[in-house]
Amino acid sequence: MLILQELMTYVFLHPMIREKGGAYGSGCSISDSGIISLYSYRDPNCDATYENFEKAIAEVIDGKFSERELIEAKLLAF
Repeated sequence: MLILQELMTYVFLHPMIREKGGAYGSGCSISDSGIISLYSYRDPNCDATYENFEKAIAEVIDGKFSERELIEAKLLAF
């Protein structure tokens, strides 16, 4: 779950919501009980952010990330 959290945050959400969308920050967090939360803050494009949340989930499920991105997510998690 830690790897998923880092993959979602730094491969999908940060580039789409922070870099392109102009939010101050965005990411994914996973609680100890397994609840997954996607968030953004100071976000000028909330509607687009919700679409990006859905897109990020779909891309992770479809495996649309590289081996390098997966390795980087593992390094961030550990």
